[in-house]
Amino acid sequence: MNSLKKVQDNIPLILFFTTLFIVFHQDSSGQFNEDFSDNNLHTNPKWSGDIDKFIIEDGKLRSNSLIPSDEFYINTVSNSVLETEWQISLDLDFKTSSANYIDLFLASDSANPSKANHAYFIRIGNTKDNISMYQILDGVTSQLTNGTDNKTENKKIDINVVHQANGKWEIFVDYNDGNNPAIEGVITNLEISKSDYFIIRIKQSTSGFFRKHQINKIKVGPILIDSTPPKIDSLI
Repeated sequence: MNSLKKVQDNIPLILFFTTLFIVFHQDSSGQFNEDFSDNNLHTNPKWSGDIDKFIIEDGKLRSNSLIPSDEFYINTVSNSVLETEWQISLDLDFKTSSANYIDLFLASDSANPSKANHAYFIRIGNTKDNISMYQILDGVTSQLTNGTDNKTENKKIDINVVHQANGKWEIFVDYNDGNNPAIEGVITNLEISKSDYFIIRIKQSTSGFFRKHQINKIKVGPILIDSTPPKIDSLI
């Protein structure tokens, strides 16, 4: 009887922690901060896919496929789409082309990017050596933005993508080691509102491109508000 009473007395506390767990779990599945400093792809967050084709060196994620004409990927759970900001830093030690590029799937309904029916992704490279945004809708891929050409060869690149509640996408890219961010694309698109995965996909051709792709950090979360007030240079 006393045991039953203790359980009854603790019901509010149990409900509180249960609710807290559910909220935390939902939040953590949609947002993550990965800098690879733990040298671990199996927890916090857990990555899946072609794990054996990636390696962590010096706290950075590096491609590790030694197969010519290969396409490989890793994914992690992420439900974030609206009111979300993605920050990705990477180093490309090669000349990008239509056969050598990186796709960052910001949102995907499939763990395998080749099987995605609904997705948004950023392509770094391709024929024009630029950074552009694409959409997969009902299995059909279409280009949404077209970045500045001849920008992605042998570069350290910082990408910041913001998706507002009204559907506005803004893509900011820095090709100068954090010193000169510029906007590379703006578009309004609300056609995809759900996601299950964030994915990194790499396409490489010959041995000259092996192990030349490095991801330094990835952060997915709520939009960061710039608290710095604007500077007034003139009242004219």
